[in-house]
Amino acid sequence: MGGDKGRPSKKHKYSAKEDVRSRVIDEEDEYYHEDFVEDNREGKKNHFTKLELKSDHVNRLMWAYADGQIFLEMLSSLYKQAYDFLIAIAEPVCRPETMHEYNLTPHSLYVAVSFGLETDTVLVLKKNRYFVESPFPEALKTLLRDDIISRARISSEGLHANDSFAISKKLEEVEGRHDELLNEIDVAAAAEEKDSHAFEIEPAQVENVKQRCWPKALIYPMLEEYDFRNDMVNPDLKIELLPKAQPRPYQEKSMSKMFGNGRARSGIIVLPFGARKSLVGVFAACRIRKSCLCLATNVVSVDQWTFQFRQWSSIREDQINSKERFHGNASVVVTTYNMVAFGGLTATLVRGRMYNKLKLPYWSKIVYEANWLDLVKGGFIANIQCAEVWCPMTKEFFAEYLKKDNSKRKHAIYVMNPNKFRACEFLIRFHEEQRHDKIIVFADNLFALVEYATKLNKPMIYGATSHAERTRILELFKSSPNVNTIFLSKVGTR
Repeated sequence: MGGDKGRPSKKHKYSAKEDVRSRVIDEEDEYYHEDFVEDNREGKKNHFTKLELKSDHVNRLMWAYADGQIFLEMLSSLYKQAYDFLIAIAEPVCRPETMHEYNLTPHSLYVAVSFGLETDTVLVLKKNRYFVESPFPEALKTLLRDDIISRARISSEGLHANDSFAISKKLEEVEGRHDELLNEIDVAAAAEEKDSHAFEIEPAQVENVKQRCWPKALIYPMLEEYDFRNDMVNPDLKIELLPKAQPRPYQEKSMSKMFGNGRARSGIIVLPFGARKSLVGVFAACRIRKSCLCLATNVVSVDQWTFQFRQWSSIREDQINSKERFHGNASVVVTTYNMVAFGGLTATLVRGRMYNKLKLPYWSKIVYEANWLDLVKGGFIANIQCAEVWCPMTKEFFAEYLKKDNSKRKHAIYVMNPNKFRACEFLIRFHEEQRHDKIIVFADNLFALVEYATKLNKPMIYGATSHAERTRILELFKSSPNVNTIFLSKVGTR
């Protein structure tokens, strides 16, 4: 009886599921074609190829969900416009070849608004003085109701009340190519001027004012700009782009995002490896024509940036300095973060302030970001192919790996797996001898890096490698036919 009692309940449950499934399929029959439903019943995938598309489906290349997820189809002719818009307002999550995923967050929206998408206030550097500027006086009054911002204000003569502001003219946004933006006359002629209200703040309170406008406080987006065209205090730097420095389309676009309104906007330009980021930096320096400080991660990058300035601009030898102080009225200094913090470029009190600035969230404003897949298709950077090679452990190494006593050494055991070493050796020989490629082997384990490079008799760059030795190895790797493979650690890649 116990078994019989259980069987009908099972049958009844199965029957109920079938009834529900039948009703669902019957409802689908009203919309989908018969053969599509039959395919679904047979367990085949739903391909949706026979669904009728809307007349304007070509313009519907994005899917937005209530939780902030946004998907972008890459095959549409409107992809580039949609991509620029999404990069400005959302955070990229995953960007494969045919479909991009983005996430709309309060932080990304704040950054978007603060970077020019209908922002109400701008923090402007004019003649070595800081002004909070807006075309809307009411916006400035709202900010001045905050105690911190109100105390940071410098009251000019005749402008003591919170409802009194200095009035000036500001250029509207101008779209165009980089060479058009380099022509100040064209910019002034094409742009419309409008009244802009402003009040001055203490230079020492700039960071406090910016933090008060952040989402955790006033939630009042603020854009940062440098009015270099009207800067008569800082001396001009005599520097021009050489005729051979022809910007690529994505470099022109990044410059238009930075200088679109005749001022220099503060922000980040994101470009992939090999896209000539340093050349964009030279473009910016030649556009502003004021003293410039370039911060690099290590001394090798300092040499590279110095070389780029000499290659693409008319800067004189005495106007560019590496790891030293500014010389003359105006010059370019290329140095490292450590030299700025611990060298002679700044005082000790500035050191802590500089590191605090680098950690603040408002540094993450992206002016422009190029999609590396588009650059590959355009032939601007090399095509990338990824392959993952799994190497089984040898019997002896696997036995040691399983021992409890070796729990702290497991990483070293699987890194030094002999089969992995043989695979690395085979790939190096294949690419050197048959394809004549240049090869860089990255290693995140220092012990493995030294052992692999030593056994294979290849040069290596890691933390202990001197600057002179790094430069020598890199020069041989680029120019010598006898040095085709180098090993790099995490430090060596910086």
